[in-house]
Amino acid sequence: MLASKMFAAVIIVACMALCTNAEECIYDDRGLCEEPCPPGTISYTSPCSVEETMSQRTCRHPIAQPMGIICDLSRCDCPEPKVWDELAEKCVLLADCSEKTH
Repeated sequence: MLASKMFAAVIIVACMALCTNAEECIYDDRGLCEEPCPPGTISYTSPCSVEETMSQRTCRHPIAQPMGIICDLSRCDCPEPKVWDELAEKCVLLADCSEKTH
């Protein structure tokens, strides 16, 4: 009985440590980090529920569009109000987008 309580305590502590220190990543279908997100970006994982997955906001398409219900999608996105500049390969304010990406 004591061993099972200790095991449960270890699992809870490990989960708390992993959940609070989660890095911004592209995750695989097991929830493991496959690739870290570039600096200045955040992880986006599709909701896989009744909510539709939204497209990435970019300089060319700054307004996210619904893409349907998609499960197991993981990508790196720019935090609002920034958008992804395809030429500069970084998050920028819409006013700071590279000229050729407009």
